[in-house]
Amino acid sequence: MAATLGVRIAPTEPLNQHMPEAKPGRGLDSCNGTWPAARFQELLRDVDAMTPSLPNGMANCDGRDEVRPSILFGVVSSAKRLGDARQLLLGNLRAIGEWGGVSATFVLYTFDSSCARWGPIGADARAAAGAALLSFSCEDAGNATTSTTQRATYVPKSLLLVRLVQHLRGHQVVWTLDDDISLAHLAFWPFWRIRRCLNAVIVQPLIADRGQNYWIANGRAWHHHLRLSAPPANRSAMPTGLLALQTTLVEMQAPLFDAPFFAHLVENGWRELAAFQLEKRTQVGIDLIWCAAAARFVGRRRPACAIIATPVEHANFRSVKKRQTRGTGAVNSAIGYVHQKFGRDSFVNTTLYRGFVAPLYRRQLRCFAQRAGVGKVLPWA
Repeated sequence: MAATLGVRIAPTEPLNQHMPEAKPGRGLDSCNGTWPAARFQELLRDVDAMTPSLPNGMANCDGRDEVRPSILFGVVSSAKRLGDARQLLLGNLRAIGEWGGVSATFVLYTFDSSCARWGPIGADARAAAGAALLSFSCEDAGNATTSTTQRATYVPKSLLLVRLVQHLRGHQVVWTLDDDISLAHLAFWPFWRIRRCLNAVIVQPLIADRGQNYWIANGRAWHHHLRLSAPPANRSAMPTGLLALQTTLVEMQAPLFDAPFFAHLVENGWRELAAFQLEKRTQVGIDLIWCAAAARFVGRRRPACAIIATPVEHANFRSVKKRQTRGTGAVNSAIGYVHQKFGRDSFVNTTLYRGFVAPLYRRQLRCFAQRAGVGKVLPWA
């Protein structure tokens, strides 16, 4: 990746609050003249450095059926808001069963060792998913939750998700979900088809609701603020407009990994960074390096990361803390650690995905999406 210095992570207001609706505007369908502005030219260079080409359609997708999808799901949760989280999890398993033709292994990790409080979740899970579910298990964090400095217990999600490597056999992909991400209305087969055609190493669906600050993954930004696409009309329909966007950042809420790459990443950076996160009591770090790691893993023969225009819903339970300590000390420490261990060229410049709220940037962002996307952005009308 090029030009990734000057990283600054600052709190921002969720996109769904005070987001202006799309309105007609002159020149918003044109990429001539002043495009590209410097910051988005930099972003385009970064994406181009991680992908072999910038596809402009679905020419590589012939629509033929492939091997039955086999997905390993991993979710980290706790006893906080247990009733809501339990119902959402069962709803997700029911949705997986309704997709048809999918086999799934589902592993629930509790960082507060609360599996016993979830009740007979295994039987309920298998009943909800039906024949789609190969297995379900709940695993407590156990001794992994205690810091080496014996401070208050804190567990980064990444420390538990590395355990998924024990379940990898026979699975094509690994899908790690926050416990408040709902798959109930996901157009799964369009999502899977777009992923297969794009052949990216890491993908995620759009986040339709609260709690996603990056425009690249926020459904409201795509559908209203920038008018990149319209969501699928139903669970079997394709999105209208832009189908996917190649990026240098896939966020931690709902990433889906190729299984071989997931196994590689766990042993080449993830475990070490997770131990550091535990020590510093922060979640920051892993999602800022894995796209560059994916690009190196496939030697730029395939796209590294992409966002797919099929939304999932976010209930925003706030059941997993992003950091235990107040302030930015732990965050800055994690960023410094990543720079030192993995190099600045492995680190995503997140500021390029945040500076978009002003209407001044709409044209540039739409042009970036057209250049780095699959499909065509919707006309501005």
